[in-house]
Amino acid sequence: MTILVWNVRDLNLKERRRDVKNHIHTLSPSIVGLVETKVRPTMAYRVNKAIPHGWQFVNKYECSNKGRIWLCRNASIWQCIVLSVSLQQITIQATNKRGLAIIMSGVYGENWISQREALRDDLKLINHSHGQKPWTILGDFNTARFINEKLGGNRLTLNLRALMNLLMIVIYLTLEALEIIGLGTTTPRVRAEYW
Repeated sequence: MTILVWNVRDLNLKERRRDVKNHIHTLSPSIVGLVETKVRPTMAYRVNKAIPHGWQFVNKYECSNKGRIWLCRNASIWQCIVLSVSLQQITIQATNKRGLAIIMSGVYGENWISQREALRDDLKLINHSHGQKPWTILGDFNTARFINEKLGGNRLTLNLRALMNLLMIVIYLTLEALEIIGLGTTTPRVRAEYW
């Protein structure tokens, strides 16, 4: 299973949508998580054009008019049920043709630390409700455990409250980072990771 997760930092740009389309074609993932899209509902049709024919997606316009999270999947491989949607996360149950069922959360942490604490609470609730099934969390918590995890944007400064919030998520949910087996770079500021 190949999953593409990308903090695209603005899918309003035509060249960025072209990059997404090319990455999906080249890497052949069956699931794609796009965060920080900054695409308003009236422009969502543009993103649809970057997603291959036969794919389906979930976004969160009902919680935010910025559509900051999109979870896309190859519908011939995965059937999905939406379990939870909030300002900072979308959680689905994805089941493939062989019956493998996994819980998948696409996250994009808000810029303000106080708002990110709501994401922690959302994830705790999802863990409590669906914790017995395999679960992967894709996206960007908008904070970093280590300085080398930061790429682009503003300089990383030590913020103990943000770090403690992230560590509480990692420890409470017993999360493990997946090993990255490939890394593609489209511009110096944008990184696409896939596992």
